[in-house]
Amino acid sequence: MAGDFVLLSDLRASQAEIIDGEPRVRVELSARLLRSSSNQAVAAQVFAREVPLPGRDVESAIGGFSTALDALVPEVVAWALTAGEANWAASQPPAR
Repeated sequence: MAGDFVLLSDLRASQAEIIDGEPRVRVELSARLLRSSSNQAVAAQVFAREVPLPGRDVESAIGGFSTALDALVPEVVAWALTAGEANWAASQPPAR
């Protein structure tokens, strides 16, 4: 069973940093939705999250990355479903 679309993603940033004295993590993900039959890109978007950290230790950074990804993944899934449905509907012949 093949799907109508393929979701490709690239992790563009995954870093812990200190900005203006405040520790935080940053995660950035680039997503592209391709039509399976043609490999044509039908939508693309970059998603990013910055999460402030309670401390400068490894455990705080791990928790921050988890929080950032927990926020990003549902956003990417919702975007992919919306973009896929819109593209699929636009490609259907008009109803008679």
